[in-house]
Amino acid sequence: MFRFIKKLSDNTVILFGNYTLLMFLLIHFFIIPFFPFEWHKHMFSIVITLIYLNSVVLIHEYRKSLLTYVIILILLDLLFTVLDLEILALISTFLNIVLFVFIVIQFLIIIARSKKANITIILDAVNGYLLLGILSSLMINVVMNLNPDAFAFNEAGIIGGGFSRNSEFQYYGLVTLTTLGYGEILPISPSARSIASFIAVAGQLYVAIIIALLVGKFAGQSKNENELN
Repeated sequence: MFRFIKKLSDNTVILFGNYTLLMFLLIHFFIIPFFPFEWHKHMFSIVITLIYLNSVVLIHEYRKSLLTYVIILILLDLLFTVLDLEILALISTFLNIVLFVFIVIQFLIIIARSKKANITIILDAVNGYLLLGILSSLMINVVMNLNPDAFAFNEAGIIGGGFSRNSEFQYYGLVTLTTLGYGEILPISPSARSIASFIAVAGQLYVAIIIALLVGKFAGQSKNENELN
């Protein structure tokens, strides 16, 4: 009885965590850009911290290790804010990339291991894709910090002009991830083109893998139901 209650409680926490993670991701991508661009840096920082903590709850097998890792990231962000050292920002970005790669892979593993395609698994799939969008923007951030001329912006995509760098990075990351490509931001350097190609391929592979997994699970559920009937 107690095991059943604990399992039910864990499932409820994970489902609630998925909903809140989706909410934070939607705020990150689609709500913050509406605010004055002077606010973006701090707003993105707060929401990313909430995404960190939310992800720790969902990846329950590695909660203790991830929590330690997240605390280090938060401390690095605070140090960068206080000291304004670019090297700290670069280290923090690299550590963020490692974290989000790990989380996206864990979401894929959770989806692959699940026996049924329920609402939790669908939320995992959606959140994983949006986290891949954050990962894309972080990689673009690294390339731009190492080489400010890595990307070319035409009149419709000039850096500044009321847009923050974070907004530009995440916009280009999502546009490339979905292979939409409006063309106002162009990768010029070999490293920028490599990252853009990687993001585009990763986006398509993620969708293909998720669709294959979900279709397989729905087919399995239908087969089991038919056998029971």
